[in-house]
Amino acid sequence: MPILHVYVTEGLLNTEQKGRLFEGLTQAVLRGEGAPDNPKTRSVTWVFLHELKKGGGRWAGWFPRRYVFWSKSTAARDVE
Repeated sequence: MPILHVYVTEGLLNTEQKGRLFEGLTQAVLRGEGAPDNPKTRSVTWVFLHELKKGGGRWAGWFPRRYVFWSKSTAARDVE
């Protein structure tokens, strides 16, 4: 199950942009995993958007002056 966390500065994206971001990242993750794009694979592909208030995060120890866009992904795998 791919899980993607995206962190942005609050106010960077409007509702339409968020929808395009979710859709584009879902498609990209499925393509990268070599999985078909269908309701079953989409149901286990999670994308979370975290909006940070200004000053709500630091980059290498300093506050960024501009908007921040950062992502982290993980994928659960079967372990034998």
